[in-house]
Amino acid sequence: MTDYRHAIEAQCQGYTYIIREPEDLLDYALQAREVSSDLLQAFCQLHPETSQLYLRSVLNERGVKLVSRSEVVHYITKEANELTSSNLSTFSKSGFKGNGYISTGFKNPILMNASDILEILEKLRKREETSWTESHLLTFLNKKEFNQLRLLGFVTQRDDKLKLDQGIIEMFKAIGCDKSYVGLVKDFKTKQKYRNYIINVIRQNANFSFLIDLIGIANKRGMKSAENLLDICCDKDWHEPFINIFLTGRPSNGILPIYKGTDICFKCALVPHCFGCSSKNPDEIKEQLLYFRNTASIEYLDLIKRNKNIEFIKGKPAYQKFLFSYSLVVIIKGFLCNVGVLKKNKIMRKDHGKYCPKIDYWRLEDDLLV
Repeated sequence: MTDYRHAIEAQCQGYTYIIREPEDLLDYALQAREVSSDLLQAFCQLHPETSQLYLRSVLNERGVKLVSRSEVVHYITKEANELTSSNLSTFSKSGFKGNGYISTGFKNPILMNASDILEILEKLRKREETSWTESHLLTFLNKKEFNQLRLLGFVTQRDDKLKLDQGIIEMFKAIGCDKSYVGLVKDFKTKQKYRNYIINVIRQNANFSFLIDLIGIANKRGMKSAENLLDICCDKDWHEPFINIFLTGRPSNGILPIYKGTDICFKCALVPHCFGCSSKNPDEIKEQLLYFRNTASIEYLDLIKRNKNIEFIKGKPAYQKFLFSYSLVVIIKGFLCNVGVLKKNKIMRKDHGKYCPKIDYWRLEDDLLV
């Protein structure tokens, strides 16, 4: 009988990492700076929908070395994991439903690599037909591309077929024989007419639409930080969509930067305010960070989800630092910058200990701020 194996335990510099999802694998890999082929293969067996070839390219882009040494992979069974303190609640896959389109949420960071969009669009543009069965789509798209296609709203379900969105069809007509159609994703500034087609389609995803509207409301009020976005949602009682979009299934922040004293909080004068303590002693700051990361944030996440209320972390940036989703503030934000929705802004890498909700700025491009 096959064991129920849903997580992998890996060691790095004396610390234990629990790898359940692609986000966990990237967090571990960026700290270890190398990943064994055995570990990568084991992870892909847990996630058959994730391409091993694609993961290799992602790790390579981030300077992570793939090594061929033999490694015993330690799986965590469901029964064993229920006994460990690392047992964290799982993020809802359903997403927020707000406009008739079913949102798939922002869970998987692997799905949001903006550089893949052009390749998918090119494959679709070369097809004569505009609707396909799922099995037909998978004859010229791989599983990752297929998931991206649905996540971004490029196709919608119509009876037993997936129909290409009308906005994409119109974009293909506009492209026509346009020889300047090069680097669509890389250079949206000079391809704004194509960018607008993409944005219109993206907004059909309820989560993207809500997020863009929320940022617009904040910007019109002169507000731009991630903390400001939470404040607005509290004021307007937008608890459920905020939870589905901003809060992850587990606290996320690189643990090694905390132990090494390189986390952004160690050099911040606001630490006493954020942590509710008067000390600026590095050892005490480290203990506070570990407490918020490993204990307090887990308790608050459970509290928030049980009560469907985000007021618990309003005005508490120490909790926001760990609870705001890595996928959102790193992957999704980078994606929105690349497609020309957000103004270019520094991506504050949580895995490097660089994240602070007070200075994580979200600003729409001027032409979208209407």
